[in-house]
Amino acid sequence: MKAARARGKNGGRPKGMTEKYKKIAPLVKTSYESKNIPIEEIMKAFNIGNKTTFYKIIKS
Repeated sequence: MKAARARGKNGGRPKGMTEKYKKIAPLVKTSYESKNIPIEEIMKAFNIGNKTTFYKIIKS
C-alpha cells in the first residue's frame, strides 16, 4: 500500500456518480417528485440498473 500511495494511487472504488448519472439527475428528480410515475418505470426510462443507484441519484 505504501508503494502504491507513493505512486499516487489510493485504491478502492471511486466515490460519487458517473457523468451519465450526473447529466440525467435533474430529470430523474423531477420525475420522482411528480409522484405520477412508478419508480420502476423511471428506472427503465433512464436505464438505471438498481434501486440503490436510483436513490443515490435522487439524494444528490
